[in-house]
Amino acid sequence: MIKVWTKTGVNVKLVGPEHEKGIRRGFANTTEEVSVEQISGLARVLETISNDKFVEASITTTRKVSQGN
Repeated sequence: MIKVWTKTGVNVKLVGPEHEKGIRRGFANTTEEVSVEQISGLARVLETISNDKFVEASITTTRKVSQGN
């Protein structure tokens, strides 16, 4: 079996006065390996520009698996 990376996406959840239950922001086509430091940096930027607070992030990686020849 051969696994080939296809894509990675990040979903960030923020809470604030306008959306107390939370709002999700999605970022498609990120790098294959997203680090905790990169997520932390993204969260800081989003908090700064929105006045919301970071709650959590989800990272989804898609790989295509095929039969090797």
